[in-house]
Amino acid sequence: MNNEPEVAEENQNQMITPGGTIEQAKEQFEQYQELREELATDDDIVNIKGKEHPTKSFVRKVSRFFNLSCELISDEPVEVDEEIVAWTVIARASHKNTGQFQEADGSCEMSEKTGDGKTIHNIRAHAVTRAKNRAILDLVGFGEVSAEEINQNSSPGNKSKQSHDEYTIPFGDAQGTPITEAETEELEWIKPKLNIDHEKYGERNKKLKQAIEEELQSQQIISEEQEAEIFKLADQHGINQDLIEKLAESIFGDFDQITRKQANKFIDKLENSDSNKIEEAIEENVNDQVVDIEDEPEEQEGKEEGSEESEETDEDDLTPPGERDDPGF
Repeated sequence: MNNEPEVAEENQNQMITPGGTIEQAKEQFEQYQELREELATDDDIVNIKGKEHPTKSFVRKVSRFFNLSCELISDEPVEVDEEIVAWTVIARASHKNTGQFQEADGSCEMSEKTGDGKTIHNIRAHAVTRAKNRAILDLVGFGEVSAEEINQNSSPGNKSKQSHDEYTIPFGDAQGTPITEAETEELEWIKPKLNIDHEKYGERNKKLKQAIEEELQSQQIISEEQEAEIFKLADQHGINQDLIEKLAESIFGDFDQITRKQANKFIDKLENSDSNKIEEAIEENVNDQVVDIEDEPEEQEGKEEGSEESEETDEDDLTPPGERDDPGF
C-alpha cells in the first residue's frame, strides 16, 4: 500500500484567474462608492490637498457594511534604551462569509505626539487605528488611503528623544555652538570626524552624530506628508487651505521652500491653537497684506519721478524669511 501523499501534476501554463466576473467586480466597486455617497458624513471624509480620504469612523461603517471582522495579530512596543519610543501593530481583517482576509501593519512614534498627548496609550491607539484601517481598506476599499495613514509621517526630522539644543559642536571653529544654531556646512564638516568607536567618547559621539543627522534632515525642504498634515489641520479648523498656506508664507517665506523644522513648528502651532486664534493670525498677517487694485492709482497720484517723498518701510520687509516674529497664535 502506497502511503505517500498524492502530488497534483504541475501545470506550467496555469494562470491566476479572477474570483468573479467583471460585472461582479464592477458591482462591488459601485457598492463601495454608493456607501461613501449615502452614508458618509462630514466627519467621515477629510479633504487633504484636494484629495478626499476616509477617517476611522467611515472605515468602521465599511467594516459593518461588508460584514468584516478585525483582530490584532501582533501588538508590541518599540523600545530604545529601555524606553518606549513607538508602537507597532499587525491587524487582520476577515470576511465572515468567505473567510478571505487581509493583514496590514501600522505604527506610531512618540515623536508624532505633542504635550500631554505623549502617552503610551495614545501611540498604541493610533497604531491600532492605522493597522485596522489599512487592513479593512486593502480588503474591500480598493486600496484607498485613510486620513490617519496620511498623518503617519507628519513629523519627519523630529525623532530625537533628547532635545538637539543640548548638543554642541565639540571642536573646530564652531566649538561650543549648539547644533541647532550651527551652519549646515559646519554640521557636515563635523559629522564624519566623530569617532563612534572611541573608547571613552564613543557612545557620546554616536548620539551626537545621530542628532546631527536628524538636524540636517530637519533642514531639508518640507515633505509631502507635512504638507498633507498642514492642509488636514486647516480642514479640521474650517479654514481655507490657501489662507493657511499664505499664513505659513507670512512667517517663513515661500511655502515650497519651508524647511522640515519650520513645518514641524507650524504643525505644532496649528495643533495647539483654537480656530479663532488661527483666524485672528490670518486677519493680522495675511488679509492686511491684500491690496485693492482700484486703490493703487490714488496712492500714486501726485507722486513724481525722483520725488524725495517715500513710504515707511515695513520692518518685516528687511527680515529674512524664517526669522520673523511669531504670528501670535
